[in-house]
Amino acid sequence: MNHLLLIVGLTTTGIASDVDFFSKFNQNEYKIKKERFALKDYNQTLLNYLRVSTFKFNRTDFATNVSVSPKFDVADKEIYVTTQAYLFLSNEYRIFPLRFQISYCDFLENRIMGLSNHECGNVHTCPLRKNFPYHLCNWRTLASKLPPGIPDGQYKLNYRGMYFKSFLFDIDHYGTVYRELKIVDW
Repeated sequence: MNHLLLIVGLTTTGIASDVDFFSKFNQNEYKIKKERFALKDYNQTLLNYLRVSTFKFNRTDFATNVSVSPKFDVADKEIYVTTQAYLFLSNEYRIFPLRFQISYCDFLENRIMGLSNHECGNVHTCPLRKNFPYHLCNWRTLASKLPPGIPDGQYKLNYRGMYFKSFLFDIDHYGTVYRELKIVDW
């Protein structure tokens, strides 16, 4: 329970003022079973297209491919992504006290909380050019780079992107946090 209170206190502060803080998490107490991404909506006046697809990467892991083409040049600190966690309780997803906001460029360049682990594609750093197709492929979440002390359960992470004050995209990420049982031999 002490770990959970620490996470609540550290991550509900709003905007991530220190990017280095979020990139230093390292834990091995739980694992994540990634289930799917769901693109809820995107702003067609600012993006030519946005596609998100999840697929079975190997026997035990899922990966995600993302394709996007902005209608504007993306420089540092122009796009912010707000991430809000929800925990499945009593037959619905309820707000979980894990929320942070970070610029899209910081997210890519610093691999924040293991969410920017991808093997191929042409999205690595900012700036991004307008009307150019960008792709991320085989994007997998690294559980070892997530905050320690997250309780077991089914989660939904909502990623909401904003371009200055304009809505850009809304994506849901579903997965399960679990701990492996260790059987002690008597």
